[in-house]
Formats: sequence, structure tokens, C-alpha cells
Amino acid sequence: MKKTKGFYKRTRRKKVNDADGYRILITIIVVLLMIIVGAEAFAKLYFTTERNVMGRLNFLADAYYREYYYDRFSSTIVGDRNAAFEKYSEYGFAPVYLRQLLSFDSGKYADYRKYFEGHCDTNTTTIYYYPRAPYGKNDFETKLVHTCKFD
Repeated sequence: MKKTKGFYKRTRRKKVNDADGYRILITIIVVLLMIIVGAEAFAKLYFTTERNVMGRLNFLADAYYREYYYDRFSSTIVGDRNAAFEKYSEYGFAPVYLRQLLSFDSGKYADYRKYFEGHCDTNTTTIYYYPRAPYGKNDFETKLVHTCKFD
């Protein structure tokens, strides 16, 4: 009830009929379907097999250098450390194959093999490492030469 000039006036509520309820329900369903279709299209475009495999290959390549290769090479250096790394900055270290990445550190990343099966040849997919000044664990570039096939 509303009070108008000292009197109470009764207000009527608009009656919602069944047709209005169905319109609201159909609108909600259509909006939900549009969101689902949009999310699925985004997922198909963004989360491809190629992106997944190449992302994991880059991750393994970085982990191999930081966790294994850098320490092994550094331990063999006699004399000037920077000069030893500088020799390899132009042409890179010896190539490392995908099969080596999957088996280093007592097979720590061996379970990654399932991502490459059917896509990449572990004997020919190669990673080249190029150390960069100031020659720390994180100062390097990689070049991937892969023989991966994606449908």
C-alpha cells in the first residue's frame, strides 16, 4: 500500500502469466548455450595438440639446461668461466635429442613421453643451446628442430 495525500491507495501487482515465464526460461537457455558454444570454440582454437606438445617440449628443453646441462658443463671448466661459455655462444653446444630430455635426472620427466608419442620422433627432434652473457643458469637461448607431425 502506498500513502498518497493522507490516504492509502492499494496498488496492484502485475500478474506474471505463463508466457512471460517461458520467455525468461528460453532466454536463459539461449544465453547459456551461446556461452557453452563460445567456450568450446575458444578451446578448440587455443588448446590444440600442437600447442600442447610444443609447450611441453619447450618446458623440457629449459628444464634440461637449468637442472642438468649447465651444472655438468660448469663442473668441467678449468680457468675462465666466461671464456669457456663464450666459445659456444655463436655455434651452440652439442645437440640434445628429445630422448635425452625424457631420460635425464633418473627419468624425472619420463612420463612426458606420452605427450610426444604419435607426434614427435624422439631420435630426430633436436634442441640446440646457445649460452648468453652473463652465462648464468637462465642465460641461454634454444633452437628447436623438430620432426613433429600434427593432424
